[in-house]
Amino acid sequence: MENPFLTKGYLGPEYFCDRKDETEKVLSAIHNGRDLVIYGRRKVGKSALITHVYHMLGKKSLNVWVDLLPTNNMNDLVSYTASAILRSINSDTSIGKKVWDGIKSLRPAMTFDELSGQPSVSFDISKEEMRIKTFGELIQVLKNTKKKIVIAFDEFQQIQNYEEQNVESQLRTMLQTLPNISFIFSGSDQHMLMQMFENKDRPFYSFGQYLKIDRIPPDLYLQFIQKHFKKAKKTISDEDIMEIIEWCNYRTFNIQMVMNRLYSLDKKKIMEADVRKVKETILNEKGEIYYTIRRLVTSGQWEVIEAFAKEGEIEAPYGKYFMKKHGFTNSSIIRRAVQTCLQNNIFYNVYDHERSYYEIDDVFLRRWIMMTRRMN
Repeated sequence: MENPFLTKGYLGPEYFCDRKDETEKVLSAIHNGRDLVIYGRRKVGKSALITHVYHMLGKKSLNVWVDLLPTNNMNDLVSYTASAILRSINSDTSIGKKVWDGIKSLRPAMTFDELSGQPSVSFDISKEEMRIKTFGELIQVLKNTKKKIVIAFDEFQQIQNYEEQNVESQLRTMLQTLPNISFIFSGSDQHMLMQMFENKDRPFYSFGQYLKIDRIPPDLYLQFIQKHFKKAKKTISDEDIMEIIEWCNYRTFNIQMVMNRLYSLDKKKIMEADVRKVKETILNEKGEIYYTIRRLVTSGQWEVIEAFAKEGEIEAPYGKYFMKKHGFTNSSIIRRAVQTCLQNNIFYNVYDHERSYYEIDDVFLRRWIMMTRRMN
C-alpha cells in the first residue's frame, strides 16, 4: 500500500487509527450476546469501526453488512439482506452450502457481477404480509446454521420510511428470538436512530447496548499520522497536523482526505504552504458541487447557511443574539431555512450529552463558504 491514509475501504489494523476502547466494547458485546446501537456524528468513523471489528473476528463468525440507505420497503430489505449474506459466505463450505441452498429455496431472482463474480439476489413480492414472512424465513436460514453470526444494519433509521405498516414492531419480534445472531444497528441520522431506541413507546426501545462514537483524540491521531510519515521518511510538523485536524472539525473522513493528498506529494518535507495549497485544491475541486447547492436554495436560505458557516456550532439559531449578530429580523424565515437544510442534509443537529446544536454537515462546504467569502 503506497498511501496509508485510506479514503475508502479497509486494509488492516496498521491503517486504522486508534478506537481500541470502542473495538473492545463491540467485541465484548458480540461475544456475550448483546446487540449494539452505534451512534455519533457523521464522518467520524462508525462504518470503519464495524469493518475493523469484522476483521478482528475473522472466520470465528459469519459477518454480514447490510446498507439500508437505498431501501424503500420490506421487499428491498429482504433483497439487500440476502445479497449481503451471500457475499459474506464461502459457498464451498458446509455452512456456506446450507445458507446458499436456504436462500435459493426462497426463489429469488439471482444474478452475478461480471467482474467480481459476486452474487446478488432480488425479490418481487407484491403482498406486504409475504414480505415480512419472507424476511422471517431468511433469518431462519441463518438461525439454523448454529454458527455465530453478526449482522450490521447500516442506516437502520431508514426503516421508518418504509411504505409498510408496523415494520418496527414486526422486525423486533423476529430479531429478539435469535440467540446465535448479534445485531449492530448504526446510522448517520443520530436523532432518528436514537428516537427508535430511546422512546419507550417504540418497539426497539432498550433493544441493545449503546455505543457513542466520538472524535479520535487529536494527540492519538497526531501519533498515527507521524508514524506513517516517518516510515516513508517524510516530515510534517506537529503544528500543521493539529491545524488540519481542527480545520477538518475532527471528522475522520476529512482528515484522511487531506493527509492522503499531503502524503502523495513528491516531497520529503511538507511545509505550511503545501498544507494551504492542498486544502484550497480540495475546496476548489468541490466548488462546482457547492455552487449547485447555492443555486438550488433561495437567497434567504443561503444567507442562513453563510451565517452557520461563520459560527460553526449554533445552539439557538432562532434566538435574538444570533439574529442580531447576522442581521436577521424574522425568526420564521430562519426556522424554515433550518428545516429545509436539515431535510436536505445541509445542516445536522448534534446531540452531545445534554447539549444540542446545529452545524453544517459537510465540513468542506463550510470551509469553502468561508474561502469564497474572503475572496469576495
